[in-house]
Amino acid sequence: MKRFFQIIVMIVAASGFVRGEQLSDTISIQEVTVSSFRKQIARDRLPQKVEVITREQIERAGTSDISDILKKEGGLDVIQYPGMLSGVGIRGFRPATSGLNQRVLVLIDGRPSASTNLAMIDLTGVERVEIIKGPASAIYGPQAVGGVVNIITRKSSGKLQGKGTVGYGSFQQTEASAQVGGTISGPVDFDFSLNRYQRNKNYKIGKNNLFRDALGFDEISSYFSKGDSTMVETDDRGDGDVRPNTKYTRYGSRGRIGVQLSSDWRLDFSVDGVFADDVEDPGDIKDGSNKPGLKDVSRLSSDISLTGKLAPTNTLTLRVFYGFQLAKNMTTYEGVPSALIHPYKSYNETTAWKGVQVTDMVTMGSNTFFFGLENNQSNFDSRRFKKDGSRVAPYKPNYSFITTGVFAQGNINLVADKLFILGGVRFDNIQYKVFETELMTYKERSENNQFFSPSLGLRYQVLPGLNLKGTVGYGFSPADIYSVAGYNEVFSKKPKHVTIYAGNAELKNMESLTRELGVTYGDKAGLWSAELSYFWTTYKNNSIEKFIPATSLELTASGDTIDARVNYQNAPSNTIQGLESSGSFDFGKLAGWNSSLQLWASYSHLFTANEVADEYGIGQTTRKMLNVAMDNLRTGISFDDSKNLYASLSFRYVGDRFDRNWNYWDRYVETTYANYMVADFVTGYRFLKHHELSLSVNNLTDENYYEKRGYNMPGRSFWIRYSFKF
Repeated sequence: MKRFFQIIVMIVAASGFVRGEQLSDTISIQEVTVSSFRKQIARDRLPQKVEVITREQIERAGTSDISDILKKEGGLDVIQYPGMLSGVGIRGFRPATSGLNQRVLVLIDGRPSASTNLAMIDLTGVERVEIIKGPASAIYGPQAVGGVVNIITRKSSGKLQGKGTVGYGSFQQTEASAQVGGTISGPVDFDFSLNRYQRNKNYKIGKNNLFRDALGFDEISSYFSKGDSTMVETDDRGDGDVRPNTKYTRYGSRGRIGVQLSSDWRLDFSVDGVFADDVEDPGDIKDGSNKPGLKDVSRLSSDISLTGKLAPTNTLTLRVFYGFQLAKNMTTYEGVPSALIHPYKSYNETTAWKGVQVTDMVTMGSNTFFFGLENNQSNFDSRRFKKDGSRVAPYKPNYSFITTGVFAQGNINLVADKLFILGGVRFDNIQYKVFETELMTYKERSENNQFFSPSLGLRYQVLPGLNLKGTVGYGFSPADIYSVAGYNEVFSKKPKHVTIYAGNAELKNMESLTRELGVTYGDKAGLWSAELSYFWTTYKNNSIEKFIPATSLELTASGDTIDARVNYQNAPSNTIQGLESSGSFDFGKLAGWNSSLQLWASYSHLFTANEVADEYGIGQTTRKMLNVAMDNLRTGISFDDSKNLYASLSFRYVGDRFDRNWNYWDRYVETTYANYMVADFVTGYRFLKHHELSLSVNNLTDENYYEKRGYNMPGRSFWIRYSFKF
């Protein structure tokens, strides 16, 4: 607690000297609408905790990486690696960078983003990012356990408008982007954006560490449960080092064309993609530069939507979508100790998505009801290769998920619009298919299971600006496909002896139940606002291996001796409890200025975040949730004169995070990461109506920090950008 107050004192002292950017819309609650609940709803009417990151915040953030945006502007947990790989977590659920059973659902305009890797989503052409905190499976189905990140793209009409931006930064970073949109002719409108980013020089890890040294954030601890001992180490690896193999070039593009077919019907087609070849990965810092990575990655997603009125109070939306994500990995080293070799293609994987969404909206006065059907299919395919190009068995067999959901949702206003009710139910059928895969012993199998997801949220206006709110809702993520439908005969060292891994068709989906209570206040003048929420989540059914040794002679169909069987069972329940708060005050409005001078803060704390999981080499273990911060504080001061000058100074503090120490693979050793704090500064000047020049400094105090230990982030970096709007 003493350390926490030290942080507050340092932030307040530093903030007193700076004016900053217009207040983050993740703090202010006035005049912000949200579309993630199938209809535009004012955010100050919603019972759910929703944060909105605006286009202005994205453009001024000094980064083109959506992971940076989500952690800086949304306060979310991330796992982030230097080589274009990242994942996000919400409300205590661990971030993930791969797989089709993640705990946070990432969408683009309400449909699947066609990516398991957050770094593969480009921000150019994005209008805003909406973050639903808490389960949303009643709306969106699988994976919406911790919450939803819904990326809303630009939809322009009317006079053509656009913007071009060029930038240059530290480590020989360059960026060029262009976007344009509006009406082409008559009923046809469009949007198009293009972005190119390059880091042409290896980045340097932070060295000066003002906050780390002042606040004592220079140690990690490893707890050995066997023997009940703790080992403490100084955590200064890489201070000031240039990190080899951190260069890459990325291209992103997004396009949309729409046709107003009649006064009641509209057709839209959109597509977006990201492409990057020869993406370097430095590997874990403990290996120096001896185990680098190299890969080519690409992603493409598209959809066609038709929206129209069946009757004055009845609107139908039909959407079909398709997308894929490709990764080709090269091997760059071999041997023990490792030696660098000429890279060769050793692995490639493809994940593809396709589906259809049908939604019928019925309006009754100020109330709206939705009924719909959604079908999604995801397919995974991978291959491995030797140096000579011949194939070897992949790491896992090919598989597919097919989910079909039916849902109903109601947005109801009562008591002279003082009471808003948002409720919904959804039923999903999940089909698991594991395919017989070349060079593997997996057998083709198919299984099904179901899940019912209800939710209810209430928000009541006690006084003008003062609201009480409460929600209860279920979330679920599909069980691991191999745990449900897998079958594999793994040969042991003894000839003709095998261990059989067999899925459990009765395995249940991972599910959560979250209860939330909160209070919000925001005055109409926008002078100040505050919000406080408490949430309590119980969840269960992680997949746990169960090892059963053979007690009598048993043979496979091919005559091999079965030494043991491994099947899967559901883990018992556990809890996540936390508190979220935010507030802002505009001194500019208080003084009667035309300018805005705002102080803002957002803080979240987890009282507990544990899970029962299956640990390699150990089995069933109760542990603290990995890669999740127990404390997350964001604060800053911001200024905007609404004409020319804007500036902001912001701070981000991340508290205790936990991970497994793999130096001790045969036992569970829990490592507590060092806390860290970073500061970012941005200022800009708008002139001659169409022009803007900006300077941003990321990691102002040059801290050595990481989101995943061993993969340290860049130190202090500068960006200068010039933009032209028309």
